[in-house]
Amino acid sequence: LQTDPTVLYALGEHKSRVYYKDLKVKSPYNTYNNKGLPPGPIANAGESSWKAALHPDKTDYVYFLAKKNGEVVFTKTLNEHNKAKAKYITGSN
Repeated sequence: LQTDPTVLYALGEHKSRVYYKDLKVKSPYNTYNNKGLPPGPIANAGESSWKAALHPDKTDYVYFLAKKNGEVVFTKTLNEHNKAKAKYITGSN
């Protein structure tokens, strides 16, 4: 899955930014190092979250990037996602 929230859960802390060194944490919850779903939940979703999961909007989006300002960028391909991520990291957005 390669999702940052699972790395933060594995680290046991919330940080506003995940660094490459964080991706190396040894944990079954680290989805950068382990394939598939983590062995258990990483959070307790609210009612609106599980309703959205059961009845998702129909889109072609596959990837998302959550910015520090609360904006979320959705992309359809890994290439688009990597470009958006590079733009965000370099501050050229």
